[in-house]
Amino acid sequence: MEQDYLEQLKGKAFDSLIFSSRKIPVSIIENYAKYGQIVLLEPSKSPLLSSISVDRSQGLMALCQWLKKQDIKKCALLFSRKKETSVTYKATMKAFHNVFGKQQAFETYGNISTYQDAYDLAKLLEKDSEIGAIIANGDDVAAGLLTYYQEKGLRLPLIVSQESQLSGKLLKIPSVNNHSFELGKTAFQLATQVTCQHQSLDSDFLLR
Repeated sequence: MEQDYLEQLKGKAFDSLIFSSRKIPVSIIENYAKYGQIVLLEPSKSPLLSSISVDRSQGLMALCQWLKKQDIKKCALLFSRKKETSVTYKATMKAFHNVFGKQQAFETYGNISTYQDAYDLAKLLEKDSEIGAIIANGDDVAAGLLTYYQEKGLRLPLIVSQESQLSGKLLKIPSVNNHSFELGKTAFQLATQVTCQHQSLDSDFLLR
């Protein structure tokens, strides 16, 4: 599919292309740079492609440092893709291990990306009485967890999140702000320029 979009760019079906994620090598994408502006949403030093990315480490480190002060027994970490190829997975696990070391007990769960996914997973999480905190991969996911525990009248573990979405603001869930709106806005600006630029945004932790 990525190759199809590149061919459409070559055929002037559109003037620019933004890759939010990719599977094909950068070297192949670079071959199409002469046909229009191409922007990658990842760190890049390519002289032919523009890029805008978010450095997640700052916000995630702050989240984990705050969590460590809460003296929890066990932590559950949720991901949409529990793979080393996932930027979110790699950044979250790196920050977690940097702060907690190898002493902190934890469990990871994949294929969690929606409110309902989280609500259903909570049925499993509640059975583990040692889980004292859950790091959700999105505020809508965190809302699903929160709803389940509250509906069942269960003791609520600490729930922290990422992406700083509206649902998290309304429910006052601590969250890492990855500045998604600014990321998209900057990507569009880069896509409409004629020169290549590389930019990066720093994430931060919002303790609501």
